Amino acid sequence: MGFAVEADADSGSWLCTAPSWRFDIGREADLLEEIARIHGYDNIPVEPVRGAPSAGAAAETATPQSVIKQRLVARGFNEAITFSFMSPELQQLIDPEIEPVALKNPISSDLAVMRTSLIPGLLGAAAHNLNRQQPRVRLFETGLRFMPGQALSQTPMLALLLCGRRMPEGWSSSAESVDFFDMKGEIEVLLQAADQTLTFRPAVRPGLHDGQTAEILLGEDVIGIMGRIHPRTASQMNLPEQTLVAELTLASAVSRVLPDYQDISKFPEVRRDIALLVSRDIPSAAVVDCARSAAGPSLADARIFDVYEGDGVAENEKSLAIGLTFRDQSRTLTDEEISESLAQVIESLGEKLGARLRH
Repeated sequence: MGFAVEADADSGSWLCTAPSWRFDIGREADLLEEIARIHGYDNIPVEPVRGAPSAGAAAETATPQSVIKQRLVARGFNEAITFSFMSPELQQLIDPEIEPVALKNPISSDLAVMRTSLIPGLLGAAAHNLNRQQPRVRLFETGLRFMPGQALSQTPMLALLLCGRRMPEGWSSSAESVDFFDMKGEIEVLLQAADQTLTFRPAVRPGLHDGQTAEILLGEDVIGIMGRIHPRTASQMNLPEQTLVAELTLASAVSRVLPDYQDISKFPEVRRDIALLVSRDIPSAAVVDCARSAAGPSLADARIFDVYEGDGVAENEKSLAIGLTFRDQSRTLTDEEISESLAQVIESLGEKLGARLRH
């Protein structure tokens, strides 16, 4: 067979070195296959399998990757599979601050570096589909990104892309284009199905539009980025300006929180709406978070249902309408208790965010 064999008498093991012409030998199983082939498969005794095979139990704290893909397909996405290599110019559109790992012997100049993000590949796939008269493109991809360093870092990622029409063409649907909040909603639907609580924080990233880019946070951890591509990037790749992308770690996408059961309250809930004037620079999420922390345990829900900017409101301000729902699990809340909680919310919003009631 041409192998060099060194035997270790103490451990009883063999160190076998394959000859240079045997490119098909790379592991122990390949060597065992060669021995079985020469010895003869018919000469190997047949023995029944002993023991009952046991299937591994699926971890309840993780959602199978196949389920994540099924959810995305159900939302109208198509899976894309792009190269792990890309052109340096395309990589620089999204990650100009990162020096990618270059291939020593690339197939072509268009596939000369390892990708540092899955987004450029999806942008190319979107342009390919739009050039073939596809009015609505919704793509996702799972794969590795390769980050340079002392040791090459390979991280499994999930990337999403939206562009074109918001709804499929039809007599009852409009031709409106997707926007930032469509992508935000898709991420929320995907991860909240696993009982995960997400927050979004304004961010700046090269290749994405200033003012329409946000970090995706799970607790205090940044797990990804989302936003609208920069008009310059859209122009260079012949894409609509309203092209939305997102990328997050696959580990965060498949992680799942075990739900806690809570009894449904038998007591009525009470809603109070307030209209506030706040600075345009203050994120709406900060207003909701402040209201939640100030209202106390009786607050069941807080959400913004209207935003207004225009006549009657200062140029540097915006008007937010917030709906606050109060409920107790054990009794009916009194008007005095609700009014006290509401006063605490208004006071806290004024002290921390400079908000004031709009009359």
